Order: sequence, then C-alpha cells, then structure tokens
Amino acid sequence: MNGNPPADLAELLRYMEDTTEKNVCNESIRRLHEMVQHTKQDAKVGLAYMKWYEIENMCREEGRKEGELVVITILRNLVRQNYSVEEISHLTELPCTVIKEIEEQLNSHPEWDNEQVLAGIQSPVIPERLKL
Repeated sequence: MNGNPPADLAELLRYMEDTTEKNVCNESIRRLHEMVQHTKQDAKVGLAYMKWYEIENMCREEGRKEGELVVITILRNLVRQNYSVEEISHLTELPCTVIKEIEEQLNSHPEWDNEQVLAGIQSPVIPERLKL
C-alpha cells in the first residue's frame, strides 16, 4: 500500500469524517448511511445517548469532588506540619491564593470536615491548568 489506502477505504474514511449524503459514493456506504440516518432518527437512541451523557457527567463530577477532597486532606496535613503557603504551593503546584483560602477555612473552622471546607471556599481547588 505504501501509504496510499484503497479507494473504498478512502471513501469510507471521508464519509466517517462527514456523515452526509454528499459523501455517499458507493452501495456499501449508501447502506451504512441509511443505518446512520435511521439511528439518528430513533428517539430511543437519542434518549439513551442523553442518559449516557448525564451519567458520564455525573461520574466525572463525583470524581472531581473526590479529587478535591483528597487535595484538602493533603493541605490539612501540610498545614498541621507548619509548612508555609509558599512551601505548600511549591510542593503541590497549587496557587497560593487557593492554599490561603483553604488554610483560612481550616483555621477558622477546625471542627469542619473536608466537605464543609470545600463548600466554604470560592476558588476552584484544582485549577484548570492542573486538570486532566
């Protein structure tokens, strides 16, 4: 092949990139296109996709919250060991502003658990640049 795919494969890939009628150029792709159109119009498929999307978002949000709670546990331990905000920032790569805000919550409300601390802060615990 030497980097040149067969014409049928190239046509299929073109159709897969843009599943529109204009890219239907042979009988196999026409049958595939009919199945795609039927699936797109099936209300059950749309509903299943929406449920899947909602479940995925819910799982992602739960995972994010668990990660934030772990970060607060780590920060709580470092604050107890008298690490400075700058040292904690250097170790964790978290912004000093986030660490200060969490430290203030921990000092003001030592009885709070991590979920209460998380609810009491305004800044995102894990900044966008550190998210996967």
